[in-house]
Amino acid sequence: GAGPWTGMDAAGEPPVALAGALQTYGLAPHWPLLHSLGVANPGDLALLQPSDILPLNLPPVVKRRLLAAVEREASRVTRSLRDSVRLAAAALARWRAPSMRTE
Repeated sequence: GAGPWTGMDAAGEPPVALAGALQTYGLAPHWPLLHSLGVANPGDLALLQPSDILPLNLPPVVKRRLLAAVEREASRVTRSLRDSVRLAAAALARWRAPSMRTE
């Protein structure tokens, strides 16, 4: 069985944010399997590797859907990180600018 934290509520449903993503990707019926792979939120999909997915006992169409979901979530996470880095760089530039003008 799973450890003390399972990422599911009492009814065994995925967390709300993940439920929406699974619905979008057509993977809702496969929640128990994804849960067993450690998926508890949409970002966790981005961490799955093809080597995690290919050996699964799933129909090829579902594997393709899952691989597409992983790719989409990975690019969303990458975009979000890139935006955060850009904002941090801009803030740092503003913070340093006044001291550079006094020289």
